[in-house]
Amino acid sequence: MARVFHNYFKLAVNDLAAQLAVPVKSLSGYLLTKRCAAVTDFLNKAVVESLDIGKDDNVLELGYGRGNALKYCLERIQNGNGMVFGIERSSYMEEVTRKRFILEIAETSKLRLDHGIDLCNLPYPTDFISHVFHVDLFYYLHQDKMMNFCSEVLRVLKPKGRVVCGMQFERLRRLSDWGILTDSQWNPMRYMYCLESSGFTDVKTQLFQIDYRRDSRRGEYQLITARKPDVDEVI
Repeated sequence: MARVFHNYFKLAVNDLAAQLAVPVKSLSGYLLTKRCAAVTDFLNKAVVESLDIGKDDNVLELGYGRGNALKYCLERIQNGNGMVFGIERSSYMEEVTRKRFILEIAETSKLRLDHGIDLCNLPYPTDFISHVFHVDLFYYLHQDKMMNFCSEVLRVLKPKGRVVCGMQFERLRRLSDWGILTDSQWNPMRYMYCLESSGFTDVKTQLFQIDYRRDSRRGEYQLITARKPDVDEVI
């Protein structure tokens, strides 16, 4: 009986890990993505606020999930000439988010959603995006792909543009304890090393306290930030 339970638990953990990486249309995919969207909503808000988006900026989210952060970005560019872009590896999440923003997509030119399995080949012009951001995401990129991924993000960013990644170590440690992630997957140093090696500058991690006045939970979150050098900084 214990062996049966162990095998069942292992299968459940493997399913959760797969659904976190690339959700598929299923009951577990629905429940998990709804839960993740709720749990990380404060982090999406914090990341978007940190970008200081101007109304004429082009913004790109990598791995938009159910689209919470896209909504916060749209609010900041709706009165200007800016545009929000999102690319997602999960066709299920793309379907869900397209339905959520069906009016914005049909009636404005402010939002473009793309589906792309390979984030090392982004469908955007060089020096085109003002801000790139994501919450989590890099944990599911193999190390042999990480450098190409960072180089591609650098390519699409405008000079002086920034990439920001939102993380919450406390939540990630719990996922590691449950066997859903390994510590090495979400180690920020492996991402920061690749950012710096691919040509980014000002690569750093910053620690913030959750604003209890706007969110009932307590704790901390982390932002990894990096900047594309200006033209005259490149040797």
